[in-house]
Amino acid sequence: MAVRRVVTGTSPAGTESFVSDGPPPHVLSDMPGVEITYVWATDEVVAMPQTGVESTRADQDFFPPPGGVRFLHITYPPGFGLDDPPEGVKTDFDDMAAHAEVGQLLVHATETVDYGVVLAGELCLVLPSGDEVALRAGDLVVQNGVVHGWRNRSDETATVVFVIVGARPAAAVKR
Repeated sequence: MAVRRVVTGTSPAGTESFVSDGPPPHVLSDMPGVEITYVWATDEVVAMPQTGVESTRADQDFFPPPGGVRFLHITYPPGFGLDDPPEGVKTDFDDMAAHAEVGQLLVHATETVDYGVVLAGELCLVLPSGDEVALRAGDLVVQNGVVHGWRNRSDETATVVFVIVGARPAAAVKR
């Protein structure tokens, strides 16, 4: 799906302007039908005013460090995550994604707060207990760093945008 990104910024003279208008610079697609578009990424708390100079790089970690942010547009094809993960696979998205099939449930936990908006289709948020909730177009989700996965049980592609904010790990939390 083509995504258009408009970026504003402020010049050194203090003039507001449109810095760019076009597709985001990086689209990842390691699994058939899955498209992850990096809309914008920062690795630290940003100072204002911002120039709008590109801060998104293909070599950035998928999940941001504390204070960093990722703005992602993701498509999940029908059947995504319907199969249980292989026995004994650790809950680490980066390790699993390289070895997972589209149908495998990518169970993972992050040190982030993820704000999601379902734009199209239906996607199920799955917890280790087996509990799951179906999210449909217009639904919002706040995912607070718990172990989870995503399943598309429908016959249409689901499209979700996420703003992922890096958080500090709590020393008392055990996984």
